[in-house]
Amino acid sequence: DVGGASTLFIDVQPLVTLTLVEDGGARSQNNTDSSLILLSLGRGSSVRWFGTSVGASGFTIRERLIMLAPDAVLEHHAAFLGPFAVRENIHAVLAGPGATARVRTLIAGMSDHQFDLGVTVEHRAPRTVSDLRAKAVLAGKAQAVVRGLIRVEHAARGSDGYQRCDALLLSPTAEVDPIPNLEINTDDVRCTHGVTVGHVHPEQLFYLQSRGLPEEVSKAVLVEGFTGSMLRAYPRHTQETLRGYIRNMITDPRNTDAAN
Repeated sequence: DVGGASTLFIDVQPLVTLTLVEDGGARSQNNTDSSLILLSLGRGSSVRWFGTSVGASGFTIRERLIMLAPDAVLEHHAAFLGPFAVRENIHAVLAGPGATARVRTLIAGMSDHQFDLGVTVEHRAPRTVSDLRAKAVLAGKAQAVVRGLIRVEHAARGSDGYQRCDALLLSPTAEVDPIPNLEINTDDVRCTHGVTVGHVHPEQLFYLQSRGLPEEVSKAVLVEGFTGSMLRAYPRHTQETLRGYIRNMITDPRNTDAAN
């Protein structure tokens, strides 16, 4: 965890398997955590990247530039739970045949938290794969913009791109703006996207309450089910920490359906 500004270049050699853990800690109000990471994956290498930011009070700004050689695989997992404001941009270039980028992002906010997340993947070589998924849980007056762009160049025949954003709004004043984009410059590709935005289903809430659970606990159970798939890749102790924060956020009496 580095406060202030930082720049890091990581060069992963061919056929190397690497796990990166990035932890964003809490900072004092009005502080800014700004970082730029340049990641180069050699031929056939594999990187699992885990990033978390939980309860940070300042501003988080992250830029991630990633280049993937032939048959390299990136799995990027990020969880932003309750930072005051965050902006993250990920730009991945699939430069060699068979390169794969999977990006998973989970955000949970309340009060007047703000999120601006963008992921761009460029398919520059044949048979490359991108899979971008984001989930958002927002309460109070929290706002999120989730931008995704998959660009397939003329030389990237046989490529496969997918992006999806699912959002669960826990108050009428929470807002989310998913912006998926596809730019296809060749044929013989498969690229799709999907978006869902909804509220806690009243029938599901009623079912849990009829089994004796209080309303806020019932809501927390539904939210944990919604977010569970995004947390499974994390180590068990990290999963418990993240689930605990989400549970506390949902059951906090300040986060009722009324505007905060």
